[in-house]
Amino acid sequence: MADIHEFPKTKSQREVEQLLMEAMKNVNDAIRAAAKCGFEISIVPLTAHATYSADPLPLVNIQAHLPRRVSRQEVADF
Repeated sequence: MADIHEFPKTKSQREVEQLLMEAMKNVNDAIRAAAKCGFEISIVPLTAHATYSADPLPLVNIQAHLPRRVSRQEVADF
């Protein structure tokens, strides 16, 4: 079986790869911190199209919000 060797990454590719890893670590840290503060987290996958890519770009929308408080009247009416 033949060995498969990847082409070496350019400096720009290595820098972008590092940026993405750092960004994901920051996002995950922020999600954990928000959850510890009582926020509910919603993550919605999005798709974007760009002129520089033949394939759609996968994006995400992340929101943190406090759980909805219910008034006593709403509970009584339930």
